[in-house]
Amino acid sequence: MAAGMLNAQNSYYIEKTSLPYAADYNDYIVDMIDLVDQQWTLAIEDSVMESALASSKLMNDISGYILKTLAKLEGFNGDVDFKKSAINYITHMNKISKKELPEFIKIIRKPGSLTVAGEKRAEALIPILDDKREILFKGVEVAQNAFAKKNGITIVN
Repeated sequence: MAAGMLNAQNSYYIEKTSLPYAADYNDYIVDMIDLVDQQWTLAIEDSVMESALASSKLMNDISGYILKTLAKLEGFNGDVDFKKSAINYITHMNKISKKELPEFIKIIRKPGSLTVAGEKRAEALIPILDDKREILFKGVEVAQNAFAKKNGITIVN
C-alpha cells in the first residue's frame, strides 16, 4: 500500500494535512469515520467467525492509521472540537477492536449453542461496544453541527 493511501471496501483516501474549504474538511473527517464504521458493520454483521474477526483486525489497522492521519490534519479555521470528537470516536473504535470486539465475536459466533455464561459475558460487553460508541458518535454529530454553523455549511444526513 502506498504511503498516505488506504483502501477499505474500495473506499480510498489520500492522507491530507490541510483542506481549503470547510465542506472538504467536513467530508474528509466524515470519510475517515465511515472507513472505520464500514469495518465495524462487517465485523458485527458477518455470521462467519473468521471473517468477522478479520474485519475486526482490519478495523484496528484502519483506525490506527486514521488516528495518525488526523493528528497531522490542520484544523480548518481553527477547528479543534470537530476533529477532536472524531479522534475520540476513532480511538474508542481502535481500542475495542483489539479486545472487546473480538471477544464478543468469538462468543456470539462460536459454533453450537450460546451458553448462559457466554450470554452474560456478551451482555456485559454491550455497554462498551455499543453504548459508549453511540455516545461518542453523538459527540461527533454535535461538534460537526457546531463546525457547520460556524463555517456556513449545511450538513445533509
